[in-house]
Amino acid sequence: MLNNRGRAALTIGERLNQQRRMFIVLGGVVLGLTAIGAAADLYTINRGNEVSASTLEVALLEKDFASLERDIYRAATVPSAETIDAVKGNATDFATAVAELRPNVGQADQRILDTIDASSQAYVALALKMADPAQRTAAGLAEMTRYGGAIDDSIESLRNPFVEALAANEAAQIWAKIGMALAMIAALALLSWRLMALLARTRTAIADDLTSASGALMAIAAGRLDVAIEGADRSDEIGDLARAAVELRNVSIAKRDADAGLADMVDSVGRSLRQLAEGALDTRIDALPPGYEALRRDFNEAASQLSGAIAGVIESADSIHTGAGEISQASDDLSRRTEQQAASLEETAAAMQQITVAVRETAKGAAHANRAIAEAHGDASEGGRVVRSAVDAMGGIEQSAQEIAQIIAVIDGIAFQTNLLALNAGVEAARAGDAGKGFAVVANEVRALAQRSADAAKDIKLLIQTSTKQVADGVQLVGQTGEALDRIVGKVAEIATLASQISASAEAQAASMQQVNTAVTDMDKMTQQNAAMVEQSNAAARSLASEADQLAELTRRFRVDAVAPSREPVKIRSAAPARRLVASARSNLAVAPNDWAEF
Repeated sequence: MLNNRGRAALTIGERLNQQRRMFIVLGGVVLGLTAIGAAADLYTINRGNEVSASTLEVALLEKDFASLERDIYRAATVPSAETIDAVKGNATDFATAVAELRPNVGQADQRILDTIDASSQAYVALALKMADPAQRTAAGLAEMTRYGGAIDDSIESLRNPFVEALAANEAAQIWAKIGMALAMIAALALLSWRLMALLARTRTAIADDLTSASGALMAIAAGRLDVAIEGADRSDEIGDLARAAVELRNVSIAKRDADAGLADMVDSVGRSLRQLAEGALDTRIDALPPGYEALRRDFNEAASQLSGAIAGVIESADSIHTGAGEISQASDDLSRRTEQQAASLEETAAAMQQITVAVRETAKGAAHANRAIAEAHGDASEGGRVVRSAVDAMGGIEQSAQEIAQIIAVIDGIAFQTNLLALNAGVEAARAGDAGKGFAVVANEVRALAQRSADAAKDIKLLIQTSTKQVADGVQLVGQTGEALDRIVGKVAEIATLASQISASAEAQAASMQQVNTAVTDMDKMTQQNAAMVEQSNAAARSLASEADQLAELTRRFRVDAVAPSREPVKIRSAAPARRLVASARSNLAVAPNDWAEF
């Protein structure tokens, strides 16, 4: 690739190397100037340190002389051993300071130090002399003052050159720093200008290359896959970007071709899924573009398994219907047992009728005996014994009648319970709707039979009460006619015969009552069983019917590969005929038009 001027374009790495070299040059210049400035500063600092040390020693010397001068004036003013010792000590310190300063000064300053040393010794000697009041004179004090002023002047002449040298050194150091800074600024300005120019050229070149590459990428992203891509033969990052653009263009072309096949695949799979959603579980995908064979195989396998599952559900629905038929058969069995129970109740009623006839015969025999006793009363001379026997017989008859009345009360209660059971069965049949109408008719018949049994028991009870009252009246009559028994001696044999007939009738009544008890026990057991079976059968029938309807509704919309064959419906056995009822009961089996409304 050529740049705008026709020269071979540099790579990004080469341009960055140019910048790196420029930065290295700039850094070298800065380091060189910094090293030169540091060396100059170091020399100036060392020189300043030397001058500062000498200046400090001169200042310390001046301070020591000030201390010596203060102690001398104190000794002259207040002479004492203490002040004199202080003068001597300060004189020694001052001499030591002069000796320490000598190595740090020049030859000219050495002569000044000699003058200071000689003057200080004379000054101290004169001061010690003036400390003695006997030797103190005005001329001596004036001489001491002159020595002090001369020493101050000498120290000041020694200090001034050092102070001036220190100031000159500081000024030189400042000007050196200023010059170094100006040189560094000039060098940095020149190098920075060159670096900025290089950076500008590099940025422009890289920006042009990136603009070309980004334009190609944007064209590819916009779908223009025929765009020309330059710079793919370069070895730098721009070349990598150009080659990536070429690869992206190739991938985009391949994706465009793949998208066309994917659209066909999505259309085929979507159409098959819509058919599945509509219930056509036998839908299969025949062919898909290459690369989607696994999807076609998985779809067909899933559809096949779903079809098999729905077929199993349909078969289960048939099984549920079969179970409902079995429940119906159980209900028929229950109906047959109910009819048999009704027959047993009818037989019980017949037995009760026979008991009633026997009781009536007993009453007639008792009446005949009363008449025979009345006729023979005048003829019986020993009527008392016969009367007691008759009274005992009448008491036995009365007790038997009371027992019969209790049995009739039990039968009445059984009839009432049967009526309640029939009423409950009718209510459950009414809840079952049309399916329970036949059972409702049977329940009405059972209720009617129970009502008639209760009425018959009530009539028998009234008859027994009447018979009991008549027996009591007979006993009273026998008592009243005791005197007439003398005339019925001839009738004793007839009375004995009548008593035998009464005994036989009582035995027949006992046997009939035993049959009644047995029938009542069987009827109670069957009634309890029937009640439990009716409750279970009704609940199961309702639940199965509801579930079967819902399941059939759900599976009706599906079309599967092959539906399992339906099971044969359960054959319902016809109910066995109940035992033949007596004629009086069979005539009431027809349902009156208003029986259901009355129920």
